[in-house]
Order: sequence, then structure tokens, then C-alpha cells
Amino acid sequence: MCCRFELSINPKEVGNLYGKNLNIKFQPKKEIFPTDKILCYNGDFYLKTWGIKTDFYKRIIINARSEKISKDGFFDYENRFLIPANGFYEWDINKTKYKIDIGENFSFVAVRSKQSDQLALLTKKSYKNFLKIHDRIPVIVTKNENEAYLNENIKNLKLLIKQNQKNLNIKTISNEQLSFL
Repeated sequence: MCCRFELSINPKEVGNLYGKNLNIKFQPKKEIFPTDKILCYNGDFYLKTWGIKTDFYKRIIINARSEKISKDGFFDYENRFLIPANGFYEWDINKTKYKIDIGENFSFVAVRSKQSDQLALLTKKSYKNFLKIHDRIPVIVTKNENEAYLNENIKNLKLLIKQNQKNLNIKTISNEQLSFL
């Protein structure tokens, strides 16, 4: 899962992540929340809303299970986006907040709704030391994996996601009580 993330790097670093000059203004932020406009990339840079509002579900959809790629008709899996980040936050069952990174700038893989231009982050089953925090984790992509995650066909994308495991740096931030959990 991922319910908040960080993009606190400068525009040049974002451009370097994708090998392209950043042509959109954005504000680096320590904590980006669902429903925020987020910087994303799929050959060019865009600002899109993180979280999909629907008529059939009361809460916004911020994550999409990668195991269901091509099994539902709600998401547009062919038109993927990369979301630049340098960390993300998660809370365990005891509401302890953690900051997670991989020691370098990275991207999340996102898909959009077929009905709107809003995005949800792809998640997968958790692995390694993240299992103690949550049973789901966002799909994390490094610079040298960007093109494959944007352009592979669905069958190969499923395999890439299944094999995707990063060495995670996990830091306890606080034991603050959260009203939304």
C-alpha cells in the first residue's frame, strides 16, 4: 500500500530520472496526500490527480492490485504512468509511522481510470522486511527499469512486477495516532 509519499528533489533530479528536461513547474513536498495533483511521466510530464473518485465506491481509489491487471475493466493498464518519488510512508497495525526509501530516487507505477484522468498506484504482495508493516507494497521502479514498465505488454509487465523486489530502508518516524485508520 501507499497512502502518502515524498517528492522533495529538485526539478533537475526529476528530469535526470527520466532522461528528459522537466517542462512543468511543481513544488517539491515532504508529504504528498491522496487527491493532491502529482507529477507523473509517460514520455512527457503531466500533473494528474492521485486517487480515483467513483459513483460506486464511497472512498477514493488510491491503489490498484497488480495481480488483477487485465482482469477488470476499470483501469487502463495499457496507458501507464511513472510517479517520481524519493520515499513513501506507511503505518503498521499499531499506527506506527514509517518512512521507506531505496537509497536513490525512484518511481511508482500508476494506472488511470478508463473513465477519468485520475491515477492509482500499482501495488503487489509485500516482501522482505516490509511484511512486518503491511501485506501490500507499491511497485517501485529504478531509473534503468523505467522504459520496461512503461512499454512492456501486459504479460511481460506481470512478470516484471512479480520479480520486482527492492532493498528497502525503513525508518520509524512516530507512533502518532491517525484518525483515518
